[in-house]
Amino acid sequence: MNNDDNGAAAREAFKNQRDARKADTEAAARPPAVPLGRNGKSYVFYSPMYGDILEYPPDKLNNAGILQTLAPLDKWESWLFPDIVNSGEHVSRKVLLDEAQARLLADSGGKHFDSETVRARGVWADTPDGWIYNAGASCWRVPADGGEPEQVSHARKVTMYAAGVALPEPDKAILTDAEGLHLLNLMTARTWSMRGAGELAAGWLVSSLLAGVLPIRPHIWVNAPAGTGKTFLKSDMKQILGAYALELEGVPTEAAIRQHRKGDCLPILLDEVEQGESETNSKRMTSLLELMRSASYSGKVPRGTKEGTGVMYLMKCSFALFSIANNISREADSSRCLVLTMRRVNNRKDTAQLWKNQEPGRALLRADGFHGRFMSRMLSLLPVVMRNVKELTSYLSRLAGVDSRRASIFAVLMACRHALTSQELMTADEMRHVAGMVRAYGEAEEKESDFSRCLDILCRHQVDVAGAGKMTVASACIMAKEGTDAEACHAAARALELYGLRWRDDKNALQVYTGAEKIKAIYKGTPWASGKISPVLVDGVHECYQKQAKIGGIDSRRCLFIPAALILAE
Repeated sequence: MNNDDNGAAAREAFKNQRDARKADTEAAARPPAVPLGRNGKSYVFYSPMYGDILEYPPDKLNNAGILQTLAPLDKWESWLFPDIVNSGEHVSRKVLLDEAQARLLADSGGKHFDSETVRARGVWADTPDGWIYNAGASCWRVPADGGEPEQVSHARKVTMYAAGVALPEPDKAILTDAEGLHLLNLMTARTWSMRGAGELAAGWLVSSLLAGVLPIRPHIWVNAPAGTGKTFLKSDMKQILGAYALELEGVPTEAAIRQHRKGDCLPILLDEVEQGESETNSKRMTSLLELMRSASYSGKVPRGTKEGTGVMYLMKCSFALFSIANNISREADSSRCLVLTMRRVNNRKDTAQLWKNQEPGRALLRADGFHGRFMSRMLSLLPVVMRNVKELTSYLSRLAGVDSRRASIFAVLMACRHALTSQELMTADEMRHVAGMVRAYGEAEEKESDFSRCLDILCRHQVDVAGAGKMTVASACIMAKEGTDAEACHAAARALELYGLRWRDDKNALQVYTGAEKIKAIYKGTPWASGKISPVLVDGVHECYQKQAKIGGIDSRRCLFIPAALILAE
């Protein structure tokens, strides 16, 4: 090695030592905890060492156990008393704890805690630098112009990203267009009742992972009677989402969802979401729909505390609900949540073909590293997705009869669906295809609205049950089916029979003679005043059907059969 080489090596070694000393000095100067402000009577802090967001009352900040949840005590001592530590000495425990408390309170000042400065797991906007993917145990920055994600610190200039249970890290190899097509087919090869429903479901999967950066977070509600493949659909969606998804059953409380999700902007799957008869269940459903509305746009859920102060929770999540029948009745809910209905297919050959079309997608899910490659694709395509969302929203908003909210929902879902199979901007033909889907959905929704109105009129009509008084047809069906004694069952059955109705345990359905005068009277003043409700209810989707049957001792007549699931859901 010549002198020039020796000199270069020495200079490089000196530079490395200088950089290391500078890094150590900067590290020692950084506080063990970053004060984020007051939250009511407590103070919130971020721990750079552990990545945790912690909240404590002021009188607990001189407690050794509390301080060690933010950083080890030797880190506090080095920061507060650098000269003493550098001289080889130490301060007493009491002096250390009292000084730490004083500094934490002083540095917090009069600043109030802003929940938006703390972000949990998921993909978030990090303006103007691009986007951040908080994978729990690691953080990744995606440049504004796309490209490969780079690992960064959980602590950013303005925002702190909380550590959490590890999610898949981005893989250097992204999912290919062909593999994305397998995932798309896994969603479309189903017994959907509406054209394009599978594409919307596929788009939801992608949008649920990018929820934190999207202008709106769409929700879907899958209506699927028994035998339509709902369980397989939900299972496949859960496997695609993997550790990203929170899966719950029934109608959980709003607080339970918030506490389980812990501020993550990640998907939520809710199965068996049925209204039920109980007041508690009904209130939970109302709260759930309100939470979903908040999550759609602002993603902020304000709540009060015992101390009389307000707390703002972040809920930037997308929901997918699964049930036999949906419980959406208000326009504010239906405009944010797309209802996707599945129907039963009795042809074994058709079912076998659907299953065959799904298999490449399932094989992809079994491959090692799938979730890391899936996330890598979505992160690398974020600039394209956001551009497509903007352009498609503008295009759909100009269509006659399409409101801005519906345009936004379809734009987000279809821009995300597009990202599964293409890395390019959407073409004019592709946008026209989406416009056709919007119109088809509107027509299906109108038909579904007629179905729901017609069924609702019947189920909510009051009948007089001997010994029990007035109750709805739906409640009388429950009494006839599940009455506490034979007399109660008989009274309910008799009340129904007077209207040309009969509960059939053998069919698990309500039998309706639509020619009965009292049925016609129920529908007086409606489009079905003549009692001709069968064409509306027998739509090939909800499994209502017609069949010859006896009712009330009269000759066999053509009757309408409404499955129990539809009646009891009311």
